[in-house]
Amino acid sequence: MESGELAISIENELKILVQPGSSSFSKRKSIERLQQTILNSSGTNRESVSEILLKPDNIDAYLLIISDSVEKCRTVSLEIYIEMSENLFLPKENNKNRDILVNKLIPLLENRMNQEDVDEVRFMLLQLLNKIISMTDGGILQKYADSTTAALRLSLMESTNNTANIREQACLSIQKLSEKIPSKIIYHSSVLVQPLLHNLTHKYQKVRSEALEALGSLVAVGSVKIVESLEPLMIQLANDNSQVFRVRLCQSIAKWIQYQPSARQYLDQHLMLVLLGLLGSDYQEVRMEASKTLNQISEIISKGTSDNRILNPYDPINQDIFTVLSNLPTLSIGLTIESRYLIFHHSQSVLKYYYKNFHVNEFEEKIREFKIDFLQSLLMTLRQTLIPYIDAIIEIISVREIDNYQVITKKVRDIVSQLSEFIDHQVFIPRLVAIVKRELSETNNPNVLQSLFRIMSLYYLNGFYSQDTSLINIKDVLYVSKVYLQHHHSFPVLKEYIEFFTNFYLNYSRFDIESEKLEIIKLLLVIIVQSNHFKSIDPQSLDKVSQLVCKSFNQENVDTLITSNQESLLTQLSKQKTNTQTNEIINYINNKLK
Repeated sequence: MESGELAISIENELKILVQPGSSSFSKRKSIERLQQTILNSSGTNRESVSEILLKPDNIDAYLLIISDSVEKCRTVSLEIYIEMSENLFLPKENNKNRDILVNKLIPLLENRMNQEDVDEVRFMLLQLLNKIISMTDGGILQKYADSTTAALRLSLMESTNNTANIREQACLSIQKLSEKIPSKIIYHSSVLVQPLLHNLTHKYQKVRSEALEALGSLVAVGSVKIVESLEPLMIQLANDNSQVFRVRLCQSIAKWIQYQPSARQYLDQHLMLVLLGLLGSDYQEVRMEASKTLNQISEIISKGTSDNRILNPYDPINQDIFTVLSNLPTLSIGLTIESRYLIFHHSQSVLKYYYKNFHVNEFEEKIREFKIDFLQSLLMTLRQTLIPYIDAIIEIISVREIDNYQVITKKVRDIVSQLSEFIDHQVFIPRLVAIVKRELSETNNPNVLQSLFRIMSLYYLNGFYSQDTSLINIKDVLYVSKVYLQHHHSFPVLKEYIEFFTNFYLNYSRFDIESEKLEIIKLLLVIIVQSNHFKSIDPQSLDKVSQLVCKSFNQENVDTLITSNQESLLTQLSKQKTNTQTNEIINYINNKLK
């Protein structure tokens, strides 16, 4: 079809479509013919079609069709504009009509977003807006920033079902708009932030991911407060069901730090907490992305002008700790020394933040597990450099050691194993004992006390299993045993500690029974008395314990025990059905107590 014939055909159909009184049937037929004429054109004909559509009168007519009461007219007219977008919207020299179209179309799209009821048409309106944003220069977009952001805000707040594609498209448009008019969009970001935050909880992963990217695009142009606004949501986001989303969260944090240096202040709070929690993820892809992000951040900061001292190993302030960290074993996740120092640099602040928010959202198992993952990652990364925070660490694991979620209690045992490897017993046990004494004097909570004793037992048992006798300190063991003896009646039988001491007593060859004979006998008697409450100590071990008691026991011991308020314990023993090894002791006790 020649260009002249093409123009006549298109304009005739436009007249029918906008003519007052045209029936719905005639409009449907006319829009179908118009679509066939335009979309069947190719090459030079496409250019001719765009020139025809860009005539001022035809622009006005076409925009009326986009708002027509007949749904098919609205749908097809939008399809045509979307299909012809490159010919209509890409900048061309001396093409004022293109500017006329964009100037009229953007406000119309906002208006239609307010009025359109059909989801499919709403999506097409947004697709067309996205084409305009992608292909139009920043000058026009700045002029209509109000209308554009208003339309996008409406799209983010869709209340009807099946609107995931609309929300996702709106997020993509915001990202493009931030690139095109960065200095202008920042003034309109306030109307977009809350709807975007709301979409972070959308049921579809693509919507959540693109909402996160859209927020990141606004951070990049200067809306740093967004990072602060995300703080209440960050742990929830880090526990998203989708691995893809968690990976993108790591990538987003790296971008925030890269494009906005002022966002680094939040490494003292939720950003470092989230990255370390993800570093302890059960999924390798997430772990590796968290490690990559930390490495990127440390590299960004080391190249900065104001913060470069933080990661400079040659600065006298940093030399000692860099030396310590350099001598630590290499991690399989690939963290650089600079990244480990970055974590160390923020460790005090982030631990305070962690401790303060420890019980937030604690009814959710995955949140509690995530917070333990954070602690594991911190220990794995910094090891003995965390000694100043050992009290807080013990308190935290004592609470989670009695968690009803087995995955968490297993991870707590892993943490205790880490502590036995990284933290010297001369540091760990005195601090643990101090916490036990404080707990006894302040709350006397049986559950917490049991937890603390189990932690101590696990700490030492790791020493047994590793054949590292340097972990074993007899005075510490006996001291804690005395505490247990004094208070064992105030909480349920603690089989873990009894089992621990039995193993300790039977396996520790350098144990000098004469040095602490009376205290040892007390504890061994408790073991015998309480052994009926559980079956996990094998009979052979109990026989050995009984033999040791008999070997050390004499009339002087019994008299001393009775005068030192141990009569009730001995009375229990006298009623005990035990083996032949202790019969002699029982007979003596019975006679003495008559």
